[in-house]
Amino acid sequence: MSKTLPQNFFPDNTEGVFRQEMVTWERVDQGIKRTTHVRNFTDCDHYDSRTSEIFLKESQYGKQ
Repeated sequence: MSKTLPQNFFPDNTEGVFRQEMVTWERVDQGIKRTTHVRNFTDCDHYDSRTSEIFLKESQYGKQ
């Protein structure tokens, strides 16, 4: 997936839709990574954001 979602990835803003989200879960060396893409709609435009979180796996020495 590219770092920026193409304009046509999300459907056109239909009446009543004010927010859309897509969540991707990925295995990484540190544990599990969750990336959330969000599109918030206003009356005449939209704003995109992306957040990522890493859920660390336990080390051989226990929880960190």
